[in-house]
Amino acid sequence: MGFDLEWRQLQEAAVQSLEYRLPPVTQSPKQLHEAMRYATLNGGKRFRAVLVMMTGKMFGTSLERLMAPAAAIECIHAYSLVHDDLPCMDDDDFRRGMPSCHKKYDEATAVLVGDALQTLAFEILASDKSLINLQERRGALVSTLAKAAGSSGMVGGQVLDIQFENSSTGEIDPITIHQLKTSRLIQASVQLGAQVSDSVTEDEFQALSDYGECVGLAFQFKDDQLDDDALVENPLDKAIEMRDRAIGYLHTVNRDIENLEKLADFVVSREM
Repeated sequence: MGFDLEWRQLQEAAVQSLEYRLPPVTQSPKQLHEAMRYATLNGGKRFRAVLVMMTGKMFGTSLERLMAPAAAIECIHAYSLVHDDLPCMDDDDFRRGMPSCHKKYDEATAVLVGDALQTLAFEILASDKSLINLQERRGALVSTLAKAAGSSGMVGGQVLDIQFENSSTGEIDPITIHQLKTSRLIQASVQLGAQVSDSVTEDEFQALSDYGECVGLAFQFKDDQLDDDALVENPLDKAIEMRDRAIGYLHTVNRDIENLEKLADFVVSREM
């Protein structure tokens, strides 16, 4: 199967996984659940979910087992975007060409949507029936996602980003912002895909973790270049450098790495 077809099929699988695991709009409180689905299912590349699934499939893991961690990481990502768009943060009225959550509904609803999506992510990892045979690994899965999303990961990076914008002293390293705000969650996508798989060695897990960190940095540098809003100089050159490092780590893994290698290339070559 070619990479493009695999990508599209895994994107569709990610959406199906979210549709199945998000609360239905018929369930009370209806507006909250409607807003959660609006914020989560309204487009997007599903990059992190696809990365979970591509990593797991490299080890022969079934798609059924990968759907839960893929949905969990997407819930965290979606919550972060809802909160990013709030007036007290980036103050964006639109997300993917549609009204952002706080404009479609209201600010209080948007805050609570983010809260609910975050807790849903951990509920999925802790109790989803598709992971029933992996009870002993649930704690590790929750820990991986919590560390990537919390104060030493995405949220911490968001705080540093706000401080960076309001500072003229140069005390905050923009690379650190990228590592925490973007790269940690992308790295966690790779780690979750490996953690639900069988027969992953410690060396393979470390190499994939390093690959994920570099892909995450490449992703953010490429975003900087596309948005013309870089915190660092020559963002495309840095994206290519991180892509090459990622592929170098990948080549130490004795598996079929073709799709993950192409995914790293896609990060740098994409136009949106």
